[in-house]
Order: sequence, then structure tokens, then C-alpha cells
Amino acid sequence: GKSKIGQIQGEGHFSPFNGQKVTVEDVVVTRVNGTNGFYIQDIEPDDNPNTSDAIYVFHKNHGLEVRDKINITGIVDEYINSRSKDMTPTTQLKKPEITKIGTAELPEPVLIKDSMVPRKHIDDDNLTAFEPNDDAIDFWESLEGMLVAVEDPKVLGPVSYGTIYSLPGDTTEKLNAFGAYRLQENQNPNVVPLYIGRDAKVVAKAGDTIKGRVVGVVDWEYSQPKIYTDDITQDKIVSSEKISDVTTLKSGDDNLTIASYNIENYSA
Repeated sequence: GKSKIGQIQGEGHFSPFNGQKVTVEDVVVTRVNGTNGFYIQDIEPDDNPNTSDAIYVFHKNHGLEVRDKINITGIVDEYINSRSKDMTPTTQLKKPEITKIGTAELPEPVLIKDSMVPRKHIDDDNLTAFEPNDDAIDFWESLEGMLVAVEDPKVLGPVSYGTIYSLPGDTTEKLNAFGAYRLQENQNPNVVPLYIGRDAKVVAKAGDTIKGRVVGVVDWEYSQPKIYTDDITQDKIVSSEKISDVTTLKSGDDNLTIASYNIENYSA
């Protein structure tokens, strides 16, 4: 029978329909992943914030475009990259049969505010309990494949392998003088990774801001949740003043000063 995408995604990291054939109707293509596949989202959401209303479709040479409205039948598959076992799976449809029925407006993206992302821990139950209000990894799972937005994100460091780590513009977290976020014991679960792709030529640093609204879809890259976006170009990066670090140490015959510096990532 017919399903809503929320039913297929379910409340958890693994679909209750895994391995089964499903049909969904009246969905819209929200993002195209080259010729490899695309993301679809229910035009009418299920109003359950714990289930994602979107899903990835693996389909070579699909020929679809953003805003195409389709009906689709496919097999539910929990995909994990072969190089990264024991990782968070992407719920996807494969071997799809597709009927294009028109075009549709894109759903309004979910606005990621600072207060929404859990900040206690990333995961404290090895994915056994599904707690989107408590575990950051479950929060992102509840948005898997969905269109989301971040307003005026604050950049926390240089672009790393195509990712800009950020906090939403309305963050209340205390950043240091450089605009960086000190690493806490719990690994800072509330950081929002923006994936611009490894070929992107954007340069940024801690303390910079990305001007305006960044929209993308949530997916996993090596088990890390990321917002895949094309919205970030160099002209959107508002540069912060470079700060020179000053020391209060005084030299003297009876003082020994030893300094060290980690320059592993200095080239950034």
C-alpha cells in the first residue's frame, strides 16, 4: 500500500520497512545528487517531529530536477558506505519506478535554531533509544534528508574537507576572542556542520559569519550529520578582524620560557 515518508523513516535510525517495497505519492524533489540520485520530501508532512518527511533515492541517470513532483515505488535500504562499517546508515529507496506528475513548490525548510540542537551529548545509548530532544545524533536523524535552514551561521574554524563547522547565528554559546568554540568533554554536540563539497573554493576562519540564510538537506558523511548546501559562496563570508595574540610573560635571567605550537593545520 501507500506510505508517508515519515512512516518509512520511522522513529529511529533504521527503517521499520527495511528491505520492503513501498510506494509514496505526491513527493517533491528537493535536491539532486548529480546523476547518482536525489532527495524527495512529502509535500504534506506527517506532523510528527520525530520522523523525517524526506528520503534519499539512489537512482543512476534519473534525469529529474529540483521541484519535480513524482510518485515513486522502491525498495527501502539502509545504506552504509563499505569503507565505513559500524556507521550511521542513510535510509534510502533503491530500484525505483518513477512517475513524474508535474512540479511543486519546495516545502518550507526547518529553521535550525541554537536552542533546538541537543547540547548534552551526541549519543549516550548506542542508538538503542531514540531521543531527538536529548541525543544530537537522534536529532539529526529526525531530519534525515529534509530541507533545513540556518540563519547567519557563525564560523568556528577553517573549511575542513569541504565542511564549515558553525553555530546558528542566534547562539548563546560563549566563544573565545578569536570566535572559536572551546572543545568540551562532550565534543560540542550542538555544532552545525555545513557541507559545501571538497571542491568548493571558499576560505573562512573562526570568527567569520555567513551572511543570510543557508538552506540544504541533512545527510550523513562518514556518520557525521551534515547540511549539504550550495548556498555558501565567498561573497557571503563576512570576515572578522584578525586578532594578534599577546603574552604577558617577561624575560629575565631567572625565567625560562618554553613555547610550543601545533602547526599541523596552519596552512588553512
